[in-house]
Amino acid sequence: MKSTNWRGSIESPNGDKQYFTNMRQASYSEVPGDSGGPIFYGGTAIGVHSADTGVYTHISEIEDYFNIDSIFTGN
Repeated sequence: MKSTNWRGSIESPNGDKQYFTNMRQASYSEVPGDSGGPIFYGGTAIGVHSADTGVYTHISEIEDYFNIDSIFTGN
């Protein structure tokens, strides 16, 4: 993991910029269109891909926002 408190601007393909805070950043491969996809580590969902450069929202933020319980644990 590169950062547990990433913040910065990300530019969309149409040139719009959006500023993000309290994100996570890790080294993983992604391609255009992966946004919104799950990020797994060792069989456990740890987040949702948000932008290029390996930036994602931690799974606890998703659970809190949607008021859901963890559904992916272990293998």
